[in-house]
Amino acid sequence: MMQLSERAKFFEAEHSHNTEVNFTVQALQIKILSGWASQRLGFNDSESQAYMRKNIANITRRNMIHEMLDSLQKDFARADVDVEDEEILQAAEQSYYSARDKIMPKE
Repeated sequence: MMQLSERAKFFEAEHSHNTEVNFTVQALQIKILSGWASQRLGFNDSESQAYMRKNIANITRRNMIHEMLDSLQKDFARADVDVEDEEILQAAEQSYYSARDKIMPKE
């Protein structure tokens, strides 16, 4: 039978692992979502790559996706590209599932 301290270490390690996996999924989600947005913004390949790098670098760990959605709305408005909030949210949801499936493939 596991001692209490061993169980605590196990749960700490599991929590740490889950946190890291979630962070990795969100970072990949931001990359995918940035690619989608760069297409809507009409960026060429080099502009798209720079846009992805900028978005990933500017996002803090705590509020990643919320900051990204705010950033996308501002970028679309600045570029005078008409994209509804619902479309951005759908793209965010699709990018999450795509990122999750790449990081945590189904067995």
